[in-house]
Amino acid sequence: MKNKVDTNVTDALKDHYNDLTLSNEQFDELDTLMKQASSAESSVEKAQIKERDLESMGESVSFIAKLKSFLQFGALVNGGLIAACTVMIVALLLVVPFGGSQSNFTGNIISEIAYNHNKNMTMEITSPSIANVNRYLVKLGFSVISSSRFNNVDWELVGGRYCNIGGELAAQLKIRNKLDNQVYTLYQFKVPTGYVPEEASIERYSAGVKVTLWQEKGLLLGLASPLTI
Repeated sequence: MKNKVDTNVTDALKDHYNDLTLSNEQFDELDTLMKQASSAESSVEKAQIKERDLESMGESVSFIAKLKSFLQFGALVNGGLIAACTVMIVALLLVVPFGGSQSNFTGNIISEIAYNHNKNMTMEITSPSIANVNRYLVKLGFSVISSSRFNNVDWELVGGRYCNIGGELAAQLKIRNKLDNQVYTLYQFKVPTGYVPEEASIERYSAGVKVTLWQEKGLLLGLASPLTI
């Protein structure tokens, strides 16, 4: 037979947790944050990122879902703190690219550039004019630039097409070096939110391709060429 004091304590605890249940407005706020996290996960899926990066994003979104489920049965913190903690989690998902590391993100970008270079896709527009390429690639959300690294004396533009880098629409250009007649691919895309390159100019090797990555005029640029170059 239960002690009367124990029964009173149990009833008091039930009342305590019932009082701390989230309101409908607080759950609405949490649902909004969940949709933002799910949207971020969807963008990553479209980019066909490496499996380990997708799993990292999925685990983070799953954690938020479990957090919401737990709070539905009673939380030990007030609504303001819940919102603050959840916002911090979502911010980490949206700001830190591809699972948590600037170095990992750089490696992923370089791998994607090398992959696109090796596919050797046909240009959607063939033209030596950057203006003509811009008129065609109108869905980019930015204008393709003439990089200061490639002067008109030694380099010429062959053409351009759309591609996908880091889950975002990017421009893939073919440029020819007039001195050795070799064709390189040049990639231009928006700098991802929160990304700060480890160096002003990064040179790495991936899948038999030399890739150089740098920022210029508000864009992230990547040049790909065979190792023999």
